[in-house]
Amino acid sequence: MFTLTPTFKAISPPQEKSFGYSCDNMSLVSYFQQYRDYSMAARQSLIYYDACAPLYSGADWITNEVSIIEPKIWDKNKKKFLDTHPLLDLLEIPNFDSSYDKFIYALATYFIITGNGYLMVQFGGVKNIPQALYVVSSQTVDIDLDSMGIAKSYRVGSRNSLSTLQFNKIFENGNIRYLTKDGIFQLFHIKNFNACGNQAYGGTRLNSVYLEIEQYITAGIHKLTLLDRGGNLSGIFTTDQVLRDEGFQRVLKKIQKQFSGAKNAGIFGMLDSGLKFDKISSSNKDMDFLALKKSVTNTIYNNLRIPLALVTPETMTMANMAAAKILLYDNATLPLTNRLFVELTKFLMPFYPNSENLVLAYDPRTISALQDRRNAELEMHAKLGVLTINELRELIGYDSIEDGDELLVPSADIPLGTSSQVQGNDKSSRETFMRIMQNMLVESGERAFTDDEITQFANTHGLS
Repeated sequence: MFTLTPTFKAISPPQEKSFGYSCDNMSLVSYFQQYRDYSMAARQSLIYYDACAPLYSGADWITNEVSIIEPKIWDKNKKKFLDTHPLLDLLEIPNFDSSYDKFIYALATYFIITGNGYLMVQFGGVKNIPQALYVVSSQTVDIDLDSMGIAKSYRVGSRNSLSTLQFNKIFENGNIRYLTKDGIFQLFHIKNFNACGNQAYGGTRLNSVYLEIEQYITAGIHKLTLLDRGGNLSGIFTTDQVLRDEGFQRVLKKIQKQFSGAKNAGIFGMLDSGLKFDKISSSNKDMDFLALKKSVTNTIYNNLRIPLALVTPETMTMANMAAAKILLYDNATLPLTNRLFVELTKFLMPFYPNSENLVLAYDPRTISALQDRRNAELEMHAKLGVLTINELRELIGYDSIEDGDELLVPSADIPLGTSSQVQGNDKSSRETFMRIMQNMLVESGERAFTDDEITQFANTHGLS
């Protein structure tokens, strides 16, 4: 197993892939730079995920947002969402021990941290129809390569266990599938772009911040060690006496008992036996500790594309929180959701007949975090007068209403010289507008606007 301290003990690379090898005392950075072992990189990335607070919280923030986006089926030909589909039923309850939010959270986390996501589908009585879907932990997967560097088989199982599943490559109808010998399970590999090294594995985005992650973890271990040992080195005891080993150990134990440890903080000390205390000034390393952790934390959040206004108190204000949440969705949540939905469509949709034009998607109108921006866009369209009432209702997700296809514009927006022709039409335009707005209903069947609200809106837009 990797250690978290950046020591550089050289070892020979493994001659063949087998369960149970480790990198001794090398840090991931030094080992990765020498051997480019992406299998071990995935495992160590997950160790870092558990040990580094900003990495864990940042990934958790993104994957939580991904998990609350409702999956839907979009018909590309009919340009509409389908109400039901067997794939939606499978995703709702992927297996007996999971639900959609747990399933997509795990898949998104593995993909962010390791650059790889593995899905295993189980077939039931009906041939090639999925009955269950599982996310496979990235650290349990090994890939056996052929002479061209392409995966010929996948092995799934704990490195400390002799029980594994092997998925062998087969060609079927021009496609490559990785199936177990009995044909009950199939494995699908989602991998990120890998700029160098073994192309069978995806490259993790954490490659560029491994040094920062190790700095963060090592700094935490350094401070914890100081606390365990009773505090920082702030001074040194000296004596003119010559102490033999037994006397030295006795004096050392006495000093540690009286002066070290959290329980001795703030007490008054007394020196005897000719002891003197010489103070040592703080080192630059001690003074830079907080600055280092802050800098590393910001670097990790930037790598994950999380706006700092969401996570750092000094940049967090009520004014920029809404904008920061939208940036989180635009830069991190939605791109990851789109990628996973594309991969799930490619893997799962072919199992269902007559699904060539169907894709897994989401409805942006149902994402509450984007509501403020969507309302601003609707308000702009309404003020410009470029959309009808029914077109606006469609954008909101409401059904069309009678007389809602008439385009309404503010009566003040007229060509120069035609004002005398408009006065006679003001009354009819206002009546039409009032009737349409009164007929607008929300999903519960109640009116969307009161008479006072409609009157105020009509006055604001010049329908007097």
